[in-house]
Amino acid sequence: MSSPRRARQPEQKAERRDAIVAAAGAAFAQGGFAAITMAGVARAVGLAKGTLYLYFRSKEELFVAVLEQELDGWQGELVERLEGSQDRSPQGLAADLSRSILARPNMVRLLAILSPVLEANVPEDTAIAFKVRLVERMGRVAPHVERRCGGLMPGEGALVLRRLDALVVGLWPMAKPGILAEQARTEPTLSPLRVDLGVELEAMLSALLRGMVAGR
Repeated sequence: MSSPRRARQPEQKAERRDAIVAAAGAAFAQGGFAAITMAGVARAVGLAKGTLYLYFRSKEELFVAVLEQELDGWQGELVERLEGSQDRSPQGLAADLSRSILARPNMVRLLAILSPVLEANVPEDTAIAFKVRLVERMGRVAPHVERRCGGLMPGEGALVLRRLDALVVGLWPMAKPGILAEQARTEPTLSPLRVDLGVELEAMLSALLRGMVAGR
């Protein structure tokens, strides 16, 4: 069996990089982060493991790229959703934000491990570059958030997005506990501990937005 040809042109390298990111995202959708290996991703795209490290220095750096791809897709979908609605209520914005983000389960799961796992184990230059691009994305989306909800002031759209991230990261482990914790929660007496991520996220975000626009 012949080895894959080396990508020499910039567009070839970009295509190969995209293929690697897509393969990693598909593997993540099927299982957990811990179960994925760089060797497995390399096999999925027909590359030698060493070739993969020419594009990404670690598994964590690869999954930062997967998250960025998810964020790019979500940004476009969210802007289209926000601009297509005439509902300017806090409740309407909360519904759009929460439902759009939950439609991307890979993104939710990656946001939950971004700080403790991904950013904690990538080179500083990767982490800084990711944060710079994240701020740029927020700057593009924030005005649409502000226009979507009556009462939000200029600059508050970015604050809403930052708080949305905090809610997702905080609620995810409560809604998706470990196997033993999940089994324990099936006990009738523990029903108050059961968390529906979609219901709770929309409710908490709606309350947050109502508080921000109250009295204006």
